[in-house]
Amino acid sequence: MYRSADMSTNCSTAVMAFALAALVASLLPACGGSSAKPTGSESGPCFSNGTCNAGLTCVSQVCVNLGGASGGAGGSTGGAGATGAAGTTGAAGATGAAGTTGAAGTTGVGAAGAGGSSSLRGPKTIALSGPAHGLLWDDATSTLYFTDDTAESLLKYADATGVQTVGVFPSGGGTVELGDIVKRGDGTILTPSFGFGTQGTLFAMAPNGASSALTGLDATRRRSGLSQDVNGVLYDVYFLTGASPSSGIASIAISGSAAAETDLSNGFEKLVGIVATPTALFVSDQTQMTVFKIAIPGGALTTVGTPATVANLTMLPNGDLLTGGGPVVYRLTQAGVSTPAFTGFTDALGLAFDPTLKRLFIIDHDATAGDSLRIVPLDG
Repeated sequence: MYRSADMSTNCSTAVMAFALAALVASLLPACGGSSAKPTGSESGPCFSNGTCNAGLTCVSQVCVNLGGASGGAGGSTGGAGATGAAGTTGAAGATGAAGTTGAAGTTGVGAAGAGGSSSLRGPKTIALSGPAHGLLWDDATSTLYFTDDTAESLLKYADATGVQTVGVFPSGGGTVELGDIVKRGDGTILTPSFGFGTQGTLFAMAPNGASSALTGLDATRRRSGLSQDVNGVLYDVYFLTGASPSSGIASIAISGSAAAETDLSNGFEKLVGIVATPTALFVSDQTQMTVFKIAIPGGALTTVGTPATVANLTMLPNGDLLTGGGPVVYRLTQAGVSTPAFTGFTDALGLAFDPTLKRLFIIDHDATAGDSLRIVPLDG
């Protein structure tokens, strides 16, 4: 609505004009009344020049006293017009609902090197159906091999498929205890059968799952450690009990289904673990709690170190050795420095290192709760 000053002024002027007109009308003589007032006098006609006597004003050709008491009362000033109500403010539009946040993408498996997926590197624990000892990591196929003494079988583990049975070894009549594992160039898997002094041998399993016990080996030798160097040369460690206990290292030659050992070094007390390289053998003596080094060729014997416990051995790419035999996995440098690498086990036995995802596999032996496969990250 307009509320300008011009409109207010026009309204006031109109009201005043109306009031004056009413006043003039009241001063005019009625029809049939007395004679007209003198010219220029109050209520008389104005002079011809539009003026009146002093104090009077000519309004509509009649002289009036605008400020005198004798005049009629002025008309009431009209009240200001009512201000129009403000228009209704429109309601605000509804705010749209926020969009749904998308789920985070799945972390992919890391490429070779230290950047492997943390979910695959562990820490992770997998319960096993039976007791196990040795481990073998096959980096070419990203497969971990291990055994089940109760089922007398070879198992494998892969991240995508979990634990699967590869095949079953010849029955040992309930006396099977399987040791370290190696994979030959033709894909055959070998593992020692401990034998408990009467049935000691090596078991072989072909890629098709067919298995056999190799012939030609001394059945009284208790074997658990088995290793081959990068050239495929095969070695084992053994010990004998009884009146003349002894322990030693032998190389193994296999021809068909027969095997033959050639002793390289003896005089140890209880060898249980071995790692083979083209220039040296590293063995662990569980009675002496010592890791030894035997030079190849020549057979020179030196002491590497004396961790608090020893069992199976594995070697890291930088030459450090790992061994367990209790609640701690120890790391032993070639200089003989031994430090705890991992703790919290019941009895850490088999060990295997994955150089691609940089993780360590460990068999944790527990006669009460059952064995488990432990996976832990190991960067260096």
